[in-house]
Amino acid sequence: DVDMAMKALDMARERRPRSVVPDIEAARVMLSAGRIADARGFAEAAVEHSSDSSYAWNTMGRVELAEGNLDAAVASFERSAEENEDNSYAWNNLGLTLMRLERVSEAAEALERATSGAKPTGYMWNNLGMAYEHMGRPDLAVSAYRQGESIGSANATSNLERLSKDEPAAFTGDAGVAEPVENEVP
Repeated sequence: DVDMAMKALDMARERRPRSVVPDIEAARVMLSAGRIADARGFAEAAVEHSSDSSYAWNTMGRVELAEGNLDAAVASFERSAEENEDNSYAWNNLGLTLMRLERVSEAAEALERATSGAKPTGYMWNNLGMAYEHMGRPDLAVSAYRQGESIGSANATSNLERLSKDEPAAFTGDAGVAEPVENEVP
């Protein structure tokens, strides 16, 4: 329930007024509820409060993505990755956004960074596989999909099955609004 979550975040904000986390989480709650304008306010507050926070910039990028402002989202995800080069979610989100802009080789580079971190997720490997397919590299795509499948990505499994039938690739990466699940942006 959005109201309960927001009350809890208000209490957290009162207890730790210098923390950027309540604003980041409030933006995520608003995104998951489809309240993009409200999410923007919280994301802007997070970036203003802590302009060097990778997670604040990642959240701003997610809001811009939800608004359909892909160029601004790219800039925010790049800033997020700049602030923390180990933020695999920022690299994943940058890769997905670049895919939407049909900048596939740049997307693959960002997704390679996402999957080279300490804990790449199955959906990050799946997204990298999609980029490789769109680059005409099914060999690399199969390898990425297998990695994703090995850590539980249902989409990677589906894409492996599709490739075995020689069916054409379709970009299915999606930027989500809440918890990381297949192809979503945390």
